[in-house]
Amino acid sequence: MPTASSPVASRARLLNGFRALAGLLALLVLVQAWMAGHSNRLFGDLDIVAHGIVGNVSYLIAVGALVLTIVARANKATVGVAAAIVVLMTIQIGLGYSGRDSVDAAAWHVPNGVAIFGLAIYQVSQARALARGTARTEAHA
Repeated sequence: MPTASSPVASRARLLNGFRALAGLLALLVLVQAWMAGHSNRLFGDLDIVAHGIVGNVSYLIAVGALVLTIVARANKATVGVAAAIVVLMTIQIGLGYSGRDSVDAAAWHVPNGVAIFGLAIYQVSQARALARGTARTEAHA
């Protein structure tokens, strides 16, 4: 257990951070889908740029969530889901950039995004359960 002078956050704080990132990631993936469905209505010619920026920020959040699961020593299933999201998002970014020139890449971009959203929602439920369980465990200690 870290002391007050320790630079390492408690497991509960790490898992709360993971929960926040998981929720933000799910929200941003949903925003991405909404943006794609409203193409050329939001930002005109900047649509693809805004979509890419939100996608890259989402990727960074996914990597941060994965790091927190590892540092907080979350269970293997939680780390596995976080890692799967990072892998799928890496592929998604490649498909997004390739989709500008390839109809096949663009066609795979949508179902891959749906898979990411499904895993992101599942990750939110994992994060909530872990954060609640840790809070209960530390309250009884």
